[in-house]
Amino acid sequence: MSYHIVEISGTDRVDLFCKDGQLFCRKGETTRQVALEDVAAILITAYACTLHSHLLAEAAQHRIPVIVCQCFRPVGIYLPVQRITDTLITRAQIDAPQRLREALWQKTLDAKCGNQRTLMHALAPHRQQSLEQMDVLCAQRTPDKEGPCARLYWQTCSEALGLEAFARDQAEAFGLNSLLNYAYALLLTQTLQALLTSGLDPLYGIGHATRERATPLAYDLMEPFRPLFDAFAFKWLETCRARGASCAVTAPYKRYLREALQAKEAPFLPLEDLLRTAAKGLREAFAAKSLRSYEPWQWRTIKWDGFLSALTSP
Repeated sequence: MSYHIVEISGTDRVDLFCKDGQLFCRKGETTRQVALEDVAAILITAYACTLHSHLLAEAAQHRIPVIVCQCFRPVGIYLPVQRITDTLITRAQIDAPQRLREALWQKTLDAKCGNQRTLMHALAPHRQQSLEQMDVLCAQRTPDKEGPCARLYWQTCSEALGLEAFARDQAEAFGLNSLLNYAYALLLTQTLQALLTSGLDPLYGIGHATRERATPLAYDLMEPFRPLFDAFAFKWLETCRARGASCAVTAPYKRYLREALQAKEAPFLPLEDLLRTAAKGLREAFAAKSLRSYEPWQWRTIKWDGFLSALTSP
């Protein structure tokens, strides 16, 4: 199986074509190439990209999906005929036993609540009562814990940030909700890219309900990453306060989040790759009807300790 995901990004004009089984990318005087047999998917986020019809035909022959994005969000996908008429992984998603769905969702939820607990401990280490309550909630193995964990998490984090009047879904003067909403939109975009390049259909979820114009599997997979993007927004809020600047979704904030997606704590994977790794594990879980291959991202691993400290330090 091929594993390379070729992403075409940027604002410069790019030509994509193929010859002798090779995928070529030409930008100005520079041309790069990779064997088509080593490509898992082609992801196009570039503003100006020209595709040759021969490339589309060869991509179809090699069972390579071509995903086109607008403002980084997938808006179209070109699939080989075989993938449309006989998609085994989609069948596996649809036919997944209910107990497997519930177990996958529980594993995802446990990771999300655990990551919320980690950020709470970093932001409010002296709020022992709240931390102990969160520890008790996280230890529960039930979907019902999501609501109580979220309420305690937001109450503790907002108080630690000096935002006692903060409410997640209400307009407020601090600007934090706007920062969070944009961060989640970017996270959703990246999650959709990860799912589609892994061959998963985002319409069939494990925890979120299927409804019109929704992508429930993307909402599911992104849950453990939400506290990390909360931390990005919290850090930007504190930076704005220190400079006496207004807290809003600006071009510098957008650039800050995009750079955060590509940053890594060497020698470990950047966040974009972590999303793809989680999506790949979920795909294997559906195919094998087993939990073992799916490991939602968790913040408590030793390799991310330094990253957490950098985000939450003054």
